[in-house]
Order: sequence, then C-alpha cells, then structure tokens
Amino acid sequence: MKSKINKGIFFIFFLVLLFCFIGKSDTDKNHKATFKPVNIEGLLVASIDEDCYDDNDEDDSIIFDLIPKDKNSYNGKTLEIELSRKDKEKFLKENFNEANKLLAKKIDYAVQPVIINVSNIGVRLTCGAGFPVYYAKISSVTKLKNTKAIFLKNLNDLEDKKYKTKMKKIRPKENAEVKKLPEINASIIGKTEKGEEFMVINKYGDWYYIIFAYPAGTGYIHKKQIETELK
Repeated sequence: MKSKINKGIFFIFFLVLLFCFIGKSDTDKNHKATFKPVNIEGLLVASIDEDCYDDNDEDDSIIFDLIPKDKNSYNGKTLEIELSRKDKEKFLKENFNEANKLLAKKIDYAVQPVIINVSNIGVRLTCGAGFPVYYAKISSVTKLKNTKAIFLKNLNDLEDKKYKTKMKKIRPKENAEVKKLPEINASIIGKTEKGEEFMVINKYGDWYYIIFAYPAGTGYIHKKQIETELK
C-alpha cells in the first residue's frame, strides 16, 4: 500500500514537472533585453534626488546618468546607469573626485568625462507619465585623461533629455526577421507583421536596435528589412 502511495506521489510530481516544461513559453526568454556590449564616450552625471525610492520603498537617492558625446546616438537621450542601492555610494566615490561634496549637498551635480563599457541597454517606462527611459548596465568606467570632474549648479535640460526626448520609429517589411544580436547568423526572436511600427533605441552600423516587445523586450533588425524610417 505504502509503495503504491509513493508511486502515485512520484507520478503526480512527474506530471507537474512535465506540464511546467511543456507549458512554459519561450516568449519571456526571447523578449528579454538583448545587447552587444559597446563603448560609449560621454559625460557621467551624478545627482541627488531625495524623492527617489527603490522597489522596497527604501531611500535610493543617488542617481547616475550618462550623456553620450554623439548627440545623434540614442535619440539624444541620456542613459540612466542601473546600479543596486548598496553599490551606488561606492561607485560615486570611485568615479568622482569630490563625491563627498555631493553627498554633503554642497553641490547639485557632479560631471565626469568618461568612456563606459556598456553591457546592456534596455528601456523602462517612468511611473505616472510613462516616458520611455533608457537604462544602462555597465562593465567598466574609464576616466578620460587630462580631465577633471566639473561640478555644476544646474543642468537645465538633463531631465528633458532623459524623459521627454522622442524616439524615432521604423516600419519594417512584412515577416522581417528580428534578431537577438546584430549579426546575420544570430538567432531569430520573432518576425514582424504588416504595418507594425517599432521604436528605435539606436542604430549600430546596418542594424536597428528596437523595442520589439513593448515596453522592455528588445532586438535587432537589418536595414534591408526596413520599409520606412519614421520621424
């Protein structure tokens, strides 16, 4: 009797595992942000936002943004550097000579010219207004030689560049292949339908880096697959 019960439990457990395996869609996996790492030169900006909290409703007031030197990249938008709350103060002190002044609120902004190796760029929507914001995950930061951190009282258009700058759009051909990476032999994560339009995060050579599964899933599409570039 006990043996039959054990076999029954094992059989139910097996069915549950089988259901999870078969029933799990690969959509989530395929639509996660994909990115080929790049180096971006620009200004790294640190600021304090006392109204900013993390998902656990804890103070998360140090904000880092990267303003790319190439104004034609990323639709002219700034990239918010994604760091955990516990790593932010360490990052600030490692990359800004007068970090303590910012922490003491003697200055409003710290700006450091850098080259950053970006391991991922994704898109999220702001709360309330729903503006698309680019966030960047970084691998390394290199301060540019013969430069000094510059502290400014204000950067008037920083928020506009981050939140309000419009994104360009494209309309691909029907059944255009959307790739996981900007490579001909990269895996296909989906195909477009007739008349679909997609927001462009940036262009890398012959490839458009697009928001494929709104608001956060990304992929690449080759310029030969584009029917119209919209403004």
